[in-house]
Amino acid sequence: MKESPINLHIAVPGTDNFSFGHHGGIHDLSIAIKDSDDSLKMLIDLLPKKAKELEEISAHSPDSERMFFNMVRQSFRYLQTIIDLQDTKEKEGLGTEEHKESDDARGRCHDATIGSINAWSRSLSKNDIDNSFMAGVLTTPPNRAMYGMFAVGLVSDIYTDKDFDIEKYSK
Repeated sequence: MKESPINLHIAVPGTDNFSFGHHGGIHDLSIAIKDSDDSLKMLIDLLPKKAKELEEISAHSPDSERMFFNMVRQSFRYLQTIIDLQDTKEKEGLGTEEHKESDDARGRCHDATIGSINAWSRSLSKNDIDNSFMAGVLTTPPNRAMYGMFAVGLVSDIYTDKDFDIEKYSK
């Protein structure tokens, strides 16, 4: 795997090599995922609430806090699969077996990310915490793109917010 400028080295949770690296600027992140600074800023702006506020809301219940923790980690994994897919596309080209495998891995990770977002939202509701702010993400029928934009926006916000304690999510 090509090392990204944002130092995302993500593997199986609970192992020594699971970490998110460091905080950085929006430009570092946009270079890593081969997108524009404006696109990532837009995804942050589309979040129903900033990551720090979502973390604070989740802290009202141990279950919701755990689900938020899982969702953040899963969202970082999802971003890593996007970076891996871009790297494979550049290195191997479209239509290659490597590209197909990388895209399949991204798709499976996207499914898991959707599941983690849904589980977190349900935990808020189950613990009598208002989750109505998630209505734009949790559409009926489900819109995979909205979930993906939420996850990448969440990661982008966490990565660029120097006051967010990113390290606790890599333990």
